[in-house]
Amino acid sequence: TRDLKLIKLLSSPLVAICNAGHPLASKHSITINDFKGVPLLLREKYSPTRNAVDLYFESHNFTADPRWESISAQALIEAIQEGLGVALLPLDHVTMFPSDHTVVLNIEDFEVLRFINIVYNKKKILSPLMLEFIEHCKNYVASCL
Repeated sequence: TRDLKLIKLLSSPLVAICNAGHPLASKHSITINDFKGVPLLLREKYSPTRNAVDLYFESHNFTADPRWESISAQALIEAIQEGLGVALLPLDHVTMFPSDHTVVLNIEDFEVLRFINIVYNKKKILSPLMLEFIEHCKNYVASCL
């Protein structure tokens, strides 16, 4: 790992979201018990976000049985806006698609950060195109914040 160079681009917490009209929307904070009986809208199995959510549920002896799974965060957020259930997604995805119909929920014991990094071997000489790509990534993330 000493030979690796890490460029941090973004960190974002995973959060639960629901429609403003959902019964959970008015709660100050929620617990694992609040997910029981609620239609869950989750990322596809084995995605990093889904893995973190599944680990959280497993640590509380809860098995997620999602109503809907998707590779698209935007599709899940749009489903939330239509009131189809509760989703767990990175906050940066939620803020990319702002809506008065979406409420971010505080989960009492769920503190998971998602990191987006560029990692490469320090011994490698990066081409001008790769250096330009890295700068583009940094600028893009900065423009989205």
